[in-house]
Amino acid sequence: MTAFYLGSSESPLFGYLHRPSGPARGAVVLCSALSTEAHFSHQSLVWLGERLAQERFTSLRFDYRGTGDSWGALADVSMRMWTEDVKSAIAFLKSDVGDKPLHGFGIRTGANLLRRCAAQCDTLDRVIYLDPVESGARWLSEHSRDPDEVPDGLRDFAGWHELSSNLYQELKALTWPLPESPTDKTALFVSTGPACSKGSSPWGEQYIHRPGPRAHLENGSTGVAPVPVRMLRELVSWIAS
Repeated sequence: MTAFYLGSSESPLFGYLHRPSGPARGAVVLCSALSTEAHFSHQSLVWLGERLAQERFTSLRFDYRGTGDSWGALADVSMRMWTEDVKSAIAFLKSDVGDKPLHGFGIRTGANLLRRCAAQCDTLDRVIYLDPVESGARWLSEHSRDPDEVPDGLRDFAGWHELSSNLYQELKALTWPLPESPTDKTALFVSTGPACSKGSSPWGEQYIHRPGPRAHLENGSTGVAPVPVRMLRELVSWIAS
């Protein structure tokens, strides 16, 4: 696992690269969640990167601008910039593996950002969307602070971070699927929540329901989520098949 910066020198992205011990058979860009969900699901993505390396895939984890160790603050970024960050990560891996297969994995809000990129380019061969956010308004409500705890004059919070009004409205408008996005024929939609029928849910042809510990929710007081190893193995097998 190698830590480094990628993207432009003016607004670099911090990332981790998982490489196989031998020649890579392909690469996977790993798009994390946002807010507290990114913290709780962090170990899941680390394990996924390690599993992919065992299957001879190079994978890249990275922080979006305004988050983690990447450039900027939340007040300086937008959904458009985060989509560009995903594109930068894809371009980096494409230059690294050349004509070998390039795939994508996104969890929660990371799935929403990944699908925006997948809808705009044909670089990715296969994509996995794990528990994408279907309602940005509900997601913000679940991650907002108690109004009684918010200082006077500050109202746009999510996951204990102050948001600009513009970013708050962009997140609030999140839906799934994106109205302009076509059906993904090479995409796997994964739900770990309540089951839903294809006729009443925004899933594609390849949809699997794996109820159990959710990779983006806190496990007791540990501050992390239980890693669903069996499911991760299944997802790696789908990418490698």
